[in-house]
Amino acid sequence: MRLFVPVAISIASYGVVWGVLAGQAGLSPLEVLLMSGIVYAGSSQFVAIDMWSPVGLPMVSIVVATAVINLRMLLMTATLRPQFDGVPRYPAEEIAAALALPAEVPIISLDARDREQAKGALVKITEYALMRLRESLTVNAN
Repeated sequence: MRLFVPVAISIASYGVVWGVLAGQAGLSPLEVLLMSGIVYAGSSQFVAIDMWSPVGLPMVSIVVATAVINLRMLLMTATLRPQFDGVPRYPAEEIAAALALPAEVPIISLDARDREQAKGALVKITEYALMRLRESLTVNAN
């Protein structure tokens, strides 16, 4: 656990910076949650927020810019793929148990090359984000 503290600090500081910038750009809490759940690379979030404007660039420009930035992941994946041949795969439940994750922490396992699995994961992430938003609004309303 002690080894995770520096990582937790960097994750928290990243989250604070992202939240402040998203707020300044006028994103709603729901938009911030969805963007955090959908956008894979943090650098893409910062590029998108920099380009974000209600009357500015069309959304297509933002999507294309973030897609180009994320293409680097394709090269990294292609490079690392041979390292994982023959590595056993574990069910999500075993991974959650090994990490001692509480039941309310969602784990999504998918093959991103499979369109249906990717759509299902996106739906689960969106449902989870909406559920958490509803919970926080209910708590704040009381």
